[in-house]
Amino acid sequence: MPLSWRKILPYDTLSGLQYFQLFRFGSAFLISILLPRAGLLPSSVGLYESFLFFAGIVSYFWLTGLIQALLPLATGRKNLSNQGAANQSLTTPGRPFFNAFLLLLLFTGLAALALWLLSPLLGRLLQQELPREITGLVILYLVSFAPSTLVEYWYVITDQSRKLLRYGIIAFSLQLLLVGVPVLMGLGVKAAMWGMIAAGAFRTVWLIMILFRNGDFRIDLTFWKEYLLLGGPVIVSVLLSGSAQYVNGFIVSAWSDAATFALFRYGARELPLVATLAYALSNAMTAIIARDGREKGLLMLRERSARMASWMFPLSILVVLSSYLIYPLIYGWDYLESAGVVNLFILLIVSRLLFPHTVLLATGRTRILMIAALVELLTNIGLSLLLIRLWGIRGVALATVIAYYLERVILMIYTKKSLGIAVSTYTNTRIMVVWTTLLFLAYIVAEVLIFPIVSG
Repeated sequence: MPLSWRKILPYDTLSGLQYFQLFRFGSAFLISILLPRAGLLPSSVGLYESFLFFAGIVSYFWLTGLIQALLPLATGRKNLSNQGAANQSLTTPGRPFFNAFLLLLLFTGLAALALWLLSPLLGRLLQQELPREITGLVILYLVSFAPSTLVEYWYVITDQSRKLLRYGIIAFSLQLLLVGVPVLMGLGVKAAMWGMIAAGAFRTVWLIMILFRNGDFRIDLTFWKEYLLLGGPVIVSVLLSGSAQYVNGFIVSAWSDAATFALFRYGARELPLVATLAYALSNAMTAIIARDGREKGLLMLRERSARMASWMFPLSILVVLSSYLIYPLIYGWDYLESAGVVNLFILLIVSRLLFPHTVLLATGRTRILMIAALVELLTNIGLSLLLIRLWGIRGVALATVIAYYLERVILMIYTKKSLGIAVSTYTNTRIMVVWTTLLFLAYIVAEVLIFPIVSG
């Protein structure tokens, strides 16, 4: 491939997975613009968002946990229980992926059953009611898309970046067409939901084709045991960490009125590309460290995280310095306080670009992830209840930042104590310290100088 093209197309699976996540984000973003532009009423757009929200709320934690636990197991180098010959099934990815597919189907069925039985209760708890007929469509979507998540990680583990890129372009272009065209034809919001179901089914068929070509169709109970032992704590940790946003919402809604809650919701968001690309980097590096060994993998993690920091931090600094000008222009002056909340949430980039959890996942140390997530959640709740009285909705945002930082500190200390791996081994500490300092200085400038001027 010519050198000029190598600068554009991914040259390794890590870049390929990040491109894939960008395609996913881009497709969802374009759909979010297309639906109201196509003439759907806000109530219909809200119903579509609820459709995706309920599918996510019953699946994000176990799907993320099982995928992350699969990465070190399926590389062929990981032997978690030291059972010798019993683990020979892990030397090639075919059988682990087939067994992971079966487990994902099992969890999907359980999640679908739970949603069907508990959707009225979930609706009351989350303050988003879902009509029964839409619940059925959510279940179909869940069944169609959840197992297909294995496809991108097959290409990551087998080091096929070009196929991963091609798959991402095809899958998410098709998703955009299947959702967008029916809506533009005036078929309504249900057609958009059926489009998402069809797009998920296409990806699942792609997975089945991969399994037929490469799979080893034997149930491996030894693998199931190791998989669940490794993945169980990850599932719990993701559930605990992910519940923080809902806990924050409950605290704010209980403390304030609906208008203040709306201000918090509009501000309680990170830069989307930061979380998306950091997640892709973490997952790809988990597989690479487990496959290629610590020395090579940790050096690569150090280099690639520093490369991400070199453009993510300047972008974050720019947003912090301009948020008090941008929010009133986009949402109106009533939402100026939301800019103060978003500035605090942008500080989460510091924790996003520290990757002790990646090292722990790659080495099979997952119980500490669950413990750290519990500490994070309890800290978030306690500080939110305290700081909301002192600083309003900004206090809740600050509590979230402190809790996330604490979780990373716990994991970094554990990584050093249990594995002998210092932070500087997988993080360019000089670059992180410099950029973190500049980000905090930008935050101070925004709050001390810019906010008083803009607010008058």
